[in-house]
Amino acid sequence: MNNISERKKEVLRKYALFKDLMAEKGCTVSDVCQNTGVDHSTLSHWKAGDYTPGTQKMIAICEYFEVPIKYFYEDISKLK
Repeated sequence: MNNISERKKEVLRKYALFKDLMAEKGCTVSDVCQNTGVDHSTLSHWKAGDYTPGTQKMIAICEYFEVPIKYFYEDISKLK
């Protein structure tokens, strides 16, 4: 019964990329929150596959890890 929606799969794919960045940088979720202003609850919802953080939060995350927004989004024209 593994009926995960395509949207949730995409959210979880992006979270996996986020986890990889944290591992590379040797930081924790708390470190990311402290340095980006993104709430811990937002990252918890992301980890659960509920949703991806909004555009401004994703930009803050990308700036923290020094990666382009394209790291998470193949088509940035869909960003709000």
